[in-house]
Amino acid sequence: MATVLVSWINTLSFLMNPEDRVRKLNEHIRSLTKIPVIDQELLLNEKPLKQQKKLSDYGLDKSNTIHLVLRVAQMSDAEVSLNLVDVEGNHHPLKAKRSNSVKQVRKRVQQHTGVKPSHQVIVCNGKKLENGKTMAEYGIKNGTMLFMTFFCKAG
Repeated sequence: MATVLVSWINTLSFLMNPEDRVRKLNEHIRSLTKIPVIDQELLLNEKPLKQQKKLSDYGLDKSNTIHLVLRVAQMSDAEVSLNLVDVEGNHHPLKAKRSNSVKQVRKRVQQHTGVKPSHQVIVCNGKKLENGKTMAEYGIKNGTMLFMTFFCKAG
């Protein structure tokens, strides 16, 4: 048996067998703190511990402290209302989910404005939307404003 120290608000101490799995330590933490296992992230030297591995796999000794970090709750993927403002100042209401791709949103913009996706330059929270990314990467929430200008080739 070995004592495992877990740092959180204060230090928690657990008597654990080195052959115990990390999952068992998660359960001990849950029983003391009421923090669900799914919300716990255990770190040793800034590296996450995997629940299926044994404590001995990490070479723990008396000088090690495992740090408990709470996972941030993910925002809902419910549909949110966005407001698109075009170059002429017209407002177009749009609906999108955080998981929607920028490409999907561009198609919705085309339905509302008639502007082809290849000609759209859309900015959200000060960042130009890039194909291949999702709306979550731009921090959208209900009421987010999108600003659209047109792509123009110099020449």
